[in-house]
Amino acid sequence: GEVTEALGDWIRTAYNHSKSPPKQILPNRPGTLRDWKRSPPPLSPNDLRIEVYPTDPYTAPAYEQRIHRTCATLSFQDIASGELPTSHFPLGSMGSVNDESVLPNTLPDGESNQTEDEVDLPTEEHENIEPMNDSDNPHLEMAICSFALHLIETPSQLYGLLTELSQKTRWLVVIAPHKKPEIKSSWGWLQWNLATWESTEMGSRDPGSEILQERVHLRVYRSLNF
Repeated sequence: GEVTEALGDWIRTAYNHSKSPPKQILPNRPGTLRDWKRSPPPLSPNDLRIEVYPTDPYTAPAYEQRIHRTCATLSFQDIASGELPTSHFPLGSMGSVNDESVLPNTLPDGESNQTEDEVDLPTEEHENIEPMNDSDNPHLEMAICSFALHLIETPSQLYGLLTELSQKTRWLVVIAPHKKPEIKSSWGWLQWNLATWESTEMGSRDPGSEILQERVHLRVYRSLNF
């Protein structure tokens, strides 16, 4: 649920900036690692819309209790066999507190902490992924694997999962407590440098090859198929 909450906070802030831009906008500084800490740019729902397809075979009930959205229970083996979660929901839909499509944040005493100009998670859910007829496009734009991929026990299991994912999604984000697992380019992925915004060697230690904060590693990979 932490990733969903972080994405929700990011997109809501970006949408709010489109209505009331921040007083100070830092200039772009290509090639620096601090860019990821910057406040999101002003975006409207026409610029970017995020749909979340959550799945976790072990903590789905905890996710649903925390996020109040349906979470699938697909395992890595299920995904390696070609399955994808079907239940999904949008993040950061614009609207006012009176808009029924918006679920306001609530405080412990039940009072809303959302103002009329703020945005939040909509309540609607969708149950089906529409089939894609264009083979040049991925089914999903990005897969985020948080504190899970390093738990796969064998290289063959990891290969099966990642080769399948490389045919379903353009980007793979891996969040882990260390540098494992080792991902090979023969599995359908290129490691992406976040500072230069171009591919880099697998396992690179160059600046921008990963984000490290409080012993948590984040690495990004791009599919060779899209």
